[in-house]
This record gives sequence, structure tokens and C-alpha cells, in this order.
Amino acid sequence: MTAIRGDNLKTVAESHRRIIDVPSIYMPESTGALFEFTPLQSVRNTGRYLSRGWDIEHCLFTEFQTDPFTVRKSSRQAANGEPFVFVHRLERGIIRGRSGDLNVDRDTGVVYLLDQACQTECVQGRSPMQTVHIPKVAIGYNPDVHDTLITFPSWHPMGQILNRLFDEIFESLQMGDAYDQEAYAQLIACLTLALNTECEHSDVRRRARDALQHQICRHIEQNLLNQDLSANTLLRDFGLSRASLYRMFNERGGVRQYINERRLLSAVIEISRQPGQRGIVTQVANKWGFSSGANFNRSVKRRFGVPPGELVDLSAYDDIPPGQRIRFSKRPNLGIVKSPSGYLNMTLKTLGRLAETRPVAAA
Repeated sequence: MTAIRGDNLKTVAESHRRIIDVPSIYMPESTGALFEFTPLQSVRNTGRYLSRGWDIEHCLFTEFQTDPFTVRKSSRQAANGEPFVFVHRLERGIIRGRSGDLNVDRDTGVVYLLDQACQTECVQGRSPMQTVHIPKVAIGYNPDVHDTLITFPSWHPMGQILNRLFDEIFESLQMGDAYDQEAYAQLIACLTLALNTECEHSDVRRRARDALQHQICRHIEQNLLNQDLSANTLLRDFGLSRASLYRMFNERGGVRQYINERRLLSAVIEISRQPGQRGIVTQVANKWGFSSGANFNRSVKRRFGVPPGELVDLSAYDDIPPGQRIRFSKRPNLGIVKSPSGYLNMTLKTLGRLAETRPVAAA
């Protein structure tokens, strides 16, 4: 357990915090300003969406857990999120996703910074997350200079520092709805430093290898519909030795496993977009290169515990009272206000307007 610096704690006002504990089908309703969620079925589903949020200075801190889902961001939602970056970590589990041909996968133990102006498509399991939305101007993030997704891995000193600061901030929020002001200031300072510091010389070889892997992953994403895509074509196109390519994808089960996983991701996202459409499972299996319907069924069932035809069930959506159905509404449920210091602040309205939540967020 991380030591909390008691002298620096500041209580978050009741009007600036919120607890949500509702059926998971409500998740699309509560986050519709920034994301479009489609709940997925799995054998480990609990049927609940649990979330806590704290509006702190210029930032919105949240932690949540729910059943598996697909998530995408439309151009409208990306425009809503444009002023912010999304700094987050998974407490366990994985996210598999893409933004165009950019791989935006995320794993446990790593702190990520994602530009909220980018359009993404992801599949997320039952993976508890701790997150903070930060105004870009607060840390000097420039989309023309900085990457869409920035990774702070656990082996890097900055990754270790950010993980420790997340521990301190969220532990105090969980225990008493208070935050460590020094830890908060350090979080902002560290992110600002990380975005404006050249990489250390000792990291050059590792970063060069990561850059090459990034290019290979982008190539794979661009060619998933090409049935000839394989380790052999990658060796030919990038001039690598087989041993180098193996080491690069060893943690993902090898190149073949990685390619199959990316195709499964694309297939699941496509099914979630058109739930209930006649023949969609067969159509998607053929499109993404699965050798047979049975092979596709096995792949989906291995991951989620249910066959693809049962993966998306939105029947519970009909149980939501009409007055609370805002997923497809044009009414904004995102509050962005300019503070006296000139920052754009995200308010707790991003967590939704559900009658079951408490307390009511500040206007």
C-alpha cells in the first residue's frame, strides 16, 4: 500500500464527485458524449456498470469496471474530446484496438496517454481502469508534434513514477474522497516534462526497435484483408531475420497469433455495429479470412465464452426508461467550461444523467 501524505490532502466537494452502480446496459447512456459503447456477452458477465468520478481542478479522475464491450468514437465524439488527453491504466486485463491503421492496444502495468481527438475502435474485456482527462494546454500536448498514443512502460523510470502517482492519488480518493495535492501537482509536472524532453541516450536502441515494430504493426493493420499476409511476407517486406521477428512478437504469441488476433478484433467490431443482421456472422467470418464458420465460432467462444451469434444482445436496452435514453440523442451531455485561468474543464456531466447515480453533478 502506498503511503498517503496526510498534510496535503484536500477533500473533493460533494458536488464534484459521483458514484454510478447501474445495469451495464446503461453504460452507453452515461458516456455517450465521448464514446459509443456496445456491451458484449461473456460467461463472466456480472451485468453491472460500476464507476466513481472526481472533478479535480482542471481534470476529471474516474475509475470504472463493467462487462466486456466494444467502443468507438465518431467524428462528433472526437470533436467533443478534442481539448483533452486521456491518461489511463488497466488494473488487469487488456484492450485491443485501432485508430485508422494505428494499433492502440493496451495492457496491464503501463500508463497510456491518448489524444481524445482521435477516432478509435476497440474491444475491451472486463478490465478495471483508472483514468484522468487532462486539458492538452495544461501539459503542453500538441497533436502536430506528439504521437496519438504515448506509452509509459513499467521498465521506464517515467512509467514507474506515473504508476506510483496514480497509486497515491486513487488510493486517497477511494479512502476518503480526498486527493493528495502534491501528488496531483507532480502528475501534471511529470506529464509536461515527458512531453517536452528528448529521449535519453540509453533508450535509443530500445526506442529504435519499438519504432520498427510500430511500422510492422501498422503494415499488418493495413493488410489484414490480404490472405497472403504472414510471417514470410513480413520477413520479405522488412528484411528482418526470423529470430528478430520472433523476438518482436514473442509476448503476443508469435506473428501468426498476432495477425489472427487483429482479424478477430476487426470481426467482433463489425458484428457489434450490425447486431442481429441476418447472415452477419458468416459474412464477417469470410471477410476476415477465417477458414470456416466453425473456426470463427471457436475463436470467439475461446475469447468470450459464447458463440458470435450471441455476442451482442441489446434487448435490455428496451428496459431503459425513454427519458433516460440519450445514446443517440443530439443533446450534449458533456460540459466544457472555461475557468478563470483559461483552461477548458471537463465536468462530471460526462458520467451521465442517470437517476440512479448520486450525488447530482455540478452544472
